[in-house]
Amino acid sequence: MSLNEVLQESLQSVPACQSACYVDMSAGLVLGTASEVRRPQEFYDRLADHAARLCMKDRFTIISTGASMTPFFLFEPSRVGVYLRNCAEVEHALCFDCTSVDDLELTVDRVRKTGHRINDIFGLEEGADAG
Repeated sequence: MSLNEVLQESLQSVPACQSACYVDMSAGLVLGTASEVRRPQEFYDRLADHAARLCMKDRFTIISTGASMTPFFLFEPSRVGVYLRNCAEVEHALCFDCTSVDDLELTVDRVRKTGHRINDIFGLEEGADAG
């Protein structure tokens, strides 16, 4: 299965998800995308920028849940961004654009599962929490 296929499947599994992308935060590159609606490249670039600001800065306190990957949430008036730093490739992140996060536990579970599937594609082994 390809990266874009996993991202496309995540649109169905992550609740209220409309778009998803996988990014290299250090290079500022969008490596794969999927969306329910057509999005311009600038949209994905904005998600990549948010991921870098959230996941690569030490100014945010992360509360460890004991899981290998802890997502960040960015709440905006009409959407919620969900960002997950890859603990096996710490310069990479998953980004999801959702209309809401009504079931936080389910959202976190599905986002993490997508992260694990991507690591399987690239043959990456997950280490300790990168948070």
